[in-house]
Amino acid sequence: MDSIPSVEMLYTIRVLHCMNGSSGFAKLIGIVTDDSRRYLKSYLVELPEASRNLIRMAGDTSVSWERREKWAVQLVQGIELMHAHGFVVGGLERWLTPFINDTDSVQFWTFKEIFKTGHTVGAYYPPEFLYVLAMPPGMDEVDSPYVTSKADMFQLGMLSWLLAENKPQTYASPVCGRMRCNGRRRKVEDRDNNCDLSHPEPIALPRLPESVPKYFRDLVDACRRADPDARPAAREILAMFPSSHEDSPQRQQEQDGYEQIQLRPQQDCAPDIDTLNE
Repeated sequence: MDSIPSVEMLYTIRVLHCMNGSSGFAKLIGIVTDDSRRYLKSYLVELPEASRNLIRMAGDTSVSWERREKWAVQLVQGIELMHAHGFVVGGLERWLTPFINDTDSVQFWTFKEIFKTGHTVGAYYPPEFLYVLAMPPGMDEVDSPYVTSKADMFQLGMLSWLLAENKPQTYASPVCGRMRCNGRRRKVEDRDNNCDLSHPEPIALPRLPESVPKYFRDLVDACRRADPDARPAAREILAMFPSSHEDSPQRQQEQDGYEQIQLRPQQDCAPDIDTLNE
């Protein structure tokens, strides 16, 4: 065996296996093993031919508010479903975000349960995990902290803010360029030469314009609260959207998916290698 599967790969396989059949999640096709069928090498997922990164779409100024709001709702629905089953997303950052599939809907495809150094722009780090920035690059996975549901909510605030802001994403940090910063990612050992304003790892994001509905501005603020215990759960955030989304076909489909996989406890979700290889 060339290498040991990463914690991130194993976690993604487990989540996709557990969420199989639920709307908004990529379909796990199978896993790839060596010839002995004893060692895991990779995995296969079914992805649409036409897919677009959510952050890239957030920076497309031609996208209407109605579509942005729909994607925001679908983001929260997917997070709510995962949290209900004891999982975290952990991949709500930069280019690891969910994508927009060929039906113009949000689809989750990759997940992680630990924060890894050197993989996240500071604006996505919840304040309770800022110490990770000071950890040496390449820190062993066993020493990295676990992502929490409250960390997911903090990163959801960042994505929601980007969706509503409606500006192209061109900077290393999505906030720096908006605040006259040099746009470089701050290095711990070079603290004085980067991000000379008070926002290297912003918590409260710049207030969205009045053209964005008040409920949406409020939910972004709620997700970005410094105290993790004060951040609302995904179900509470979903309730902040207009009631029309609660009765939408997408919402009903999510509820149907929830009922479908709720019968499969998390501890029973370990994938069976023989089944996945058939």
